[in-house]
Amino acid sequence: TASTKANIKATIDLAITETNAGYSLSGVDTELRLVHSELTPYVEAGSNAFGAALNDLKGTIDGQMDYVHALRAQKGADFVALIIDDSQYC
Repeated sequence: TASTKANIKATIDLAITETNAGYSLSGVDTELRLVHSELTPYVEAGSNAFGAALNDLKGTIDGQMDYVHALRAQKGADFVALIIDDSQYC
C-alpha cells in the first residue's frame, strides 16, 4: 500500500540520517547517500531470516533477488542494503 511504502521510505531515511550523524560525531569523514530504493517481492524465511536473506541477496544465480546486482551497477551504488521485518538482531 502507499502507506506501507511511505513507512519503509521513512525508515530508510531515518537510518541514513542516524548513520551520518554517528559518522559525524565520531569524526568519520564519510557520508551515506541514497541513490535508489526499491520494494522487492522477497519473502523472509521463517527461521534464520537474516542468514537466509544475506545468502539470497549475495547470490547471483540462485533465483532470489538476482537482479539486484545489475541494478546496483546501473545505479552506481557502492553497496546494497536489504531491510527485512525480523527483530532477531535489531
